[in-house]
Amino acid sequence: MFELWGNYYVLAEQLEVPSIFGGDRPSYIVPQGYESDGASIPRIAWPLIGHPFMGKFMRAATVHDWLCEQSETYGQRAVADGVFVELLRRDGVKWWRRALMYLAVRAYAVCVWSWTRESNTTPLR
Repeated sequence: MFELWGNYYVLAEQLEVPSIFGGDRPSYIVPQGYESDGASIPRIAWPLIGHPFMGKFMRAATVHDWLCEQSETYGQRAVADGVFVELLRRDGVKWWRRALMYLAVRAYAVCVWSWTRESNTTPLR
């Protein structure tokens, strides 16, 4: 499903995941060729959380990245984060690891994502 290209993976085929929360969206579709950097886990946390390209993380991270890129509102971003944590659960990631990863994406959404969307600028790296 994924092909390694340098420091990121490219979807070799379309990735379709049934809708997590129902509503008007029957499924989430990430197109073939989409580039993912895996789960955005700081290197210092790898011993605790795991490598960003760990198999159990890739589907959730890829769908999450895609949904975040498509999000235009804070509410849509919150749904993307909820989909992320639910896919981690379905893919067998332990509860404590899911909790840490969810807290990290929510903190990013509150502290960085919202600010960059409102000001339409890129945060300092």
